Amino acid sequence: MQTLELIRETKLHALLPECSANRRLEASGVVAQDSHFIIIFDNLGQVARVAASCLPSDGNAWLGERDGATGHEDLTYSARHQRFYGLIEAVRVTADTYHAELVEYDHQFVPLDRHRLPFAFASDNKGFEGLAVIHRAGHDYVLALCEGNRCQGGRTGKQQGYGRIQLFQRVTQGWQHVHTIKLPKAVRFTDYASLDIREGQVAVLSQQSSQVWLGTLDPTNWEFVDAGMVWHLPRDAKEETTYCHAEGISWMASDQFVVVSDKRKRGAPKRCTAKDQSVHLFQIP
Repeated sequence: MQTLELIRETKLHALLPECSANRRLEASGVVAQDSHFIIIFDNLGQVARVAASCLPSDGNAWLGERDGATGHEDLTYSARHQRFYGLIEAVRVTADTYHAELVEYDHQFVPLDRHRLPFAFASDNKGFEGLAVIHRAGHDYVLALCEGNRCQGGRTGKQQGYGRIQLFQRVTQGWQHVHTIKLPKAVRFTDYASLDIREGQVAVLSQQSSQVWLGTLDPTNWEFVDAGMVWHLPRDAKEETTYCHAEGISWMASDQFVVVSDKRKRGAPKRCTAKDQSVHLFQIP
């Protein structure tokens, strides 16, 4: 297994206006757009725009409303419709079922529409974690990545080799579930945190495994052409995980990614603090 190379990384608070080192920044998704990144947070209604250089810039800013929707797990962008889609992991539908929701935003992150994704989960904290949008054969689709294996929580969700992406097609009144895409069994992740698609190339990020899987989606169907390849996020001199809370990923180029990290969780090793609440640029060596 090979390791991605770090290009640059910066703590998010150092990039954003009126933001102290004590502010809680639970980054959960990112979209790379030319000269900047749009970063969404699980705990905030606003999103951040930061320069792709990962350096302070006059263009770095907060977008959207302070009291906007929270609980977003990932973010994607449709260039065709010029809209962002934010993923809210799970909203209660009945006493024991939950559905994820898509919130559509314009470029200033003003909400435009909101739809449930018709796929049921039994828990509000083990739903969809990753989101990507694609236009194929005249239709718009979103690919929603389940956090747990087999789209389950508990012990079943930790059985490696059963990663699942649920496919939804845009219809007049929202989105319709049309297919389940199975990740190759060679993808031995404990959990799944984010995904992105660039010209048929799929990147899937795992937080607990601290790894990225790269695969190619067949252009004629919804299957992967082969087992793809898994890459480590860089580790320390003792080969221990340092990128412990990687939550969002977006392609920057055919061999580069931007990744954002959540705040260190209680009980996680102290070494994880150095990389939390940050934006990281990686390349394939």
